[in-house]
Amino acid sequence: MEYAIGIDLHGTLLGDDERIEERLKEPLIRALKGLSDGFSIYLATGNDLSFVIDRVPHDVSACFQGFVLETGAVLSDGQDEMVLVEERVAKRSRELDALLRQRCAWAARFDRRLTASAIFTKEGDSPRERAVEVEAIVSALGYDDDFYTTYSSVAVDVVPQGVTKMTGLAQVAGNARTIGIADSMNDIHLHLGSDISFTPANMPAEVRESILASGRKIAPLEEELIWGATYASRYRFTEGVIDILARLPSLGP
Repeated sequence: MEYAIGIDLHGTLLGDDERIEERLKEPLIRALKGLSDGFSIYLATGNDLSFVIDRVPHDVSACFQGFVLETGAVLSDGQDEMVLVEERVAKRSRELDALLRQRCAWAARFDRRLTASAIFTKEGDSPRERAVEVEAIVSALGYDDDFYTTYSSVAVDVVPQGVTKMTGLAQVAGNARTIGIADSMNDIHLHLGSDISFTPANMPAEVRESILASGRKIAPLEEELIWGATYASRYRFTEGVIDILARLPSLGP
């Protein structure tokens, strides 16, 4: 059996400081390399390639077969970026991004994107609440036919319609079974669409509620793994990912 894993960055692989703790780097590399037989591992993030290069140490990123970027709108092998949406939508995203920069004075920063907008919030500000504001702006500007609004633990993302981390992972997975490891609301499609999913202990309540509302089971990682369910580690962020990776060899056919 072949497996394709998509691992989120913010709130999952990366800690609160948007970095992997030095003490956890080697255990993480060992855990990733330990899944080499039958497993293809991808970063599945709302970020772009430049962010991955800046925040993920090279010896960690080298353990991945590729990157699903910009919430599934872009694929990369670590050097080139391949946009998966049509040029008309990419052009509109640049127009919308310029308008949002004028209207979102509360933003800590806007990060580079090829097909979307990434509006990072200031410390103490709520991406969930800001996402409601941004969604209203996108609708008022007449761009909601091509874009939807979601959010992570640190940012609001405005993403092309029909594009998610799950569609990006499916693009690279082929016939392999899919595994999602993620925490935030912009990962909800990855949780609900993957054959099995996992989360570190810091998954927010609204994500848990959305998963349960879909009828999908959430259980402790220590329980027997069953396809079609979601499992939660006792550990947060990177330590949770290491804990989850250690359980994956027990997956059945």
